[in-house]
Amino acid sequence: MDVKYKKFDSKTSLKEQRNLFKECFPENINSSFSSSEHYYWKHKNYHSSFEFSAILNSKLVGYYAALPYNYHSNAGIMKVGMVCDVMTGKKSRGKGVFTELGKYSTAKLKENGLDFTTGFPIRKEVIPGHLKAGWDIAFSLPFYVKIKSIKSILKKNNLSFLSPIFDLIIKIIFIPFNISYQKKNISIVNVDIDEFFQSNDYKILNNEISKEHSIYLDKSAKFMRWRLSAPSSVYKISIVKLNKLVIGYIVSRSIKKFGFNCTGIVDIAFLEKHKNLVKIGVNQLCRESLDDLIILMCNTSVYKKYKLFSAGFFVTPFKFSLIIKNLSNKFGCDFLYNENHWHITWIDCDDL
Repeated sequence: MDVKYKKFDSKTSLKEQRNLFKECFPENINSSFSSSEHYYWKHKNYHSSFEFSAILNSKLVGYYAALPYNYHSNAGIMKVGMVCDVMTGKKSRGKGVFTELGKYSTAKLKENGLDFTTGFPIRKEVIPGHLKAGWDIAFSLPFYVKIKSIKSILKKNNLSFLSPIFDLIIKIIFIPFNISYQKKNISIVNVDIDEFFQSNDYKILNNEISKEHSIYLDKSAKFMRWRLSAPSSVYKISIVKLNKLVIGYIVSRSIKKFGFNCTGIVDIAFLEKHKNLVKIGVNQLCRESLDDLIILMCNTSVYKKYKLFSAGFFVTPFKFSLIIKNLSNKFGCDFLYNENHWHITWIDCDDL
């Protein structure tokens, strides 16, 4: 096939790109993710993302994008390309287009001074193509769930009449996980996104937390306000205060996952010395949630650090992977691929 690889031009090819997106991600056809508004928010708002295309017979058959993210590290600022929306049309699959587009795109990202790229695939079938293009699997990112109710699960199977019985059983089972001792000097407050991330409280908190991790996403106020402003998406920020001092926060949103009503924890970040208070914040979120499941994706170190098992989160068979392609070699693979160095939640990728 005479496929040509080049920079993507949204002015002339956006309609084709949106159609290709619907073809490759049919689960999002009726969601805001497939809209032009979402595209502009994601790729042309806070930053101008890197975008590449595969053209065959004047038609768009492949697309590859990377959002420019910065990470703080013990070795200095890392310039990273968070790869997303990678897609190849059905008629062009199995012909090497995915791999060649990946090689072309990451070579261009290297030319643009990026240190490495990150990706968070959950579909196993795409991983071989990434590996052929020079990526490595750094480590897995488990998918965790806390069950509040199984109403939507039973409804999907026409068994709604059984929900009162099963929900009572779940309530009894989760009693130990839902117990948290509320201290008088602790408060949990739901706050406005813009106000919180522009506040001095957040600036101080974010600066301290970033120093506690070897590799930590640059969660500047500008970044967070962009990341949590996707069209048709409503996010909730819950902050935990100790003696009026903000010691952590939880970002969440309601969403459908696997056809079920879920509250997804987009980000969770607490000071190391106050990690024992995470359970109080999580339990408050669970009480306020109207959804059946509370879900979370994070690296194992974060799960253990925040003792999320004690809050009722169980690991599921589903796993994301953190994949990395080291472009500049400024940072060694031993450093980058060490799961203990990272603090990863959904905020690090484009999902949720």
